[in-house]
Amino acid sequence: IRHYADIDILVAPSAHQQAKSLLKQEGYEMKQINRAVFQSVWVHPDWRFPVDLHTHVVPDFFSLELPFDELYSRRESIDVGGQSVQGVSLSDAILIHSIHGSKHHWYRLEWVVAVALLMQQHQDLPGLLGRAENLGCERMLLLAVLLSQRLFDARFGTLESVLNEKSQ
Repeated sequence: IRHYADIDILVAPSAHQQAKSLLKQEGYEMKQINRAVFQSVWVHPDWRFPVDLHTHVVPDFFSLELPFDELYSRRESIDVGGQSVQGVSLSDAILIHSIHGSKHHWYRLEWVVAVALLMQQHQDLPGLLGRAENLGCERMLLLAVLLSQRLFDARFGTLESVLNEKSQ
């Protein structure tokens, strides 16, 4: 079980104003804006967890982007506390965690664990590596994989053979 400090919600840039209005109607107040990572932090006086409202998943100081429309088109139903909600696809979650960990220099082991657990569920590892290469985040993904292998002895079967083929 993972403990959370906030709830991250990704909305289309075109729906950002509507999402902010909805949060205000529900009694939330905006406490912080971080333009570099396209995030605003909202708190409710009666709720324990703040809501981080995002319009992008990659900070503007990175040279790559994961466009919202692409993330949205690949969304999947995921179980959160017994409720089915729409979330990013497994592939996108791995890439997002890899980018996020790299952005923060992997100072939290939970990010490495998250990548290791997600990678164990992934079926198309060559496709994931190809996508990461096309997006410009292949090194971030490979570092995440290497850290999960070195720190937690995680094994990804097909991935090792794909990497061996690439290095030859």
